[in-house]
Amino acid sequence: MDADRADRTAPRTALEEVLVEAWADVLGVGEVGVHDDFFELGGDSLTATRIIGRLRQVFEGGDVTLRTLFTTSTVAAMAAALTAGETVPGRLERIAQLHLEVARLSPDEVEAELARQRDSEGGARR
Repeated sequence: MDADRADRTAPRTALEEVLVEAWADVLGVGEVGVHDDFFELGGDSLTATRIIGRLRQVFEGGDVTLRTLFTTSTVAAMAAALTAGETVPGRLERIAQLHLEVARLSPDEVEAELARQRDSEGGARR
């Protein structure tokens, strides 16, 4: 492992983990630390737009903007800015946790959970 990889700080929260995954995927890099700079990793306006689009899907719009990414060019700083701007404290962290839980499910597990939800909703309507 090279020195660059050895000092990378892993995500400490679910929000940081979602951001790290989005950055790594869109930038096409194997690993992103929370203190890595978006632009030093090869980010530009096109990749920034792709990352923001992905994050808006995860966080149902929210206040995830290009401006936030350009002014807070590390995952840690972006997570802090997004958290500071929340109108409902903890909302983004909880959405991130749920996103990660769903992402870890197999397709069969997703179908089983959806069927369970449909069954419980049907029972509640009777």
